[in-house]
Amino acid sequence: MDNPYQTQDNTTRDVAKVPFWYVYFYHAYWPTWCVGVVLFAVGLLASEPILGWIGFGIAGTMSISAYFLPSLAGVTHRDHAWIDSRNLRWKDDVFRDALSRFKKGGTIVLDGVAFGFRPGNEIACGIVTGTVDLDEISARRAASHAKEVFERLKAESVEFATAVEGRLFRISIVSGYELSAVELCRVVDDTIEWKR
Repeated sequence: MDNPYQTQDNTTRDVAKVPFWYVYFYHAYWPTWCVGVVLFAVGLLASEPILGWIGFGIAGTMSISAYFLPSLAGVTHRDHAWIDSRNLRWKDDVFRDALSRFKKGGTIVLDGVAFGFRPGNEIACGIVTGTVDLDEISARRAASHAKEVFERLKAESVEFATAVEGRLFRISIVSGYELSAVELCRVVDDTIEWKR
């Protein structure tokens, strides 16, 4: 494939949305857990066993839920390896570790741009804008930065270039880093596909 930005077809894939109930749980987790711990402590200090047990139950339920609910919601915690230009230039241990994790399915992040393998023989690129009010000029600017970083990684690392060779390339522009963030658009073949 001569042009890494050219797809072989015009299919698009929707981003896997986090269920609304998990977003509510994510926002309620810490406050509820803290209330449970405070009730437990007050129950112990005030010699009120029922209050302590209620607090223990609340905190325990939240802790157990935090362990099991992400998998039910389809949330996967991907391995992220952050590098900077020095690591790329020097090919140091940090870069070699990041590249190894990337090849095993992790995400490599350079200059605010994340790269990872996706189903369908894709290499996906993610970049965060920090806003939901994105216009076409800003989207093209973000996509241009992502392409520059991708080309720099390929030019300076034969291992990275070999790993991504022949894969479809797409850019996802996302509103933020938090779980409630949304994919605003995708840039495929220099065409913006708005998701809102």
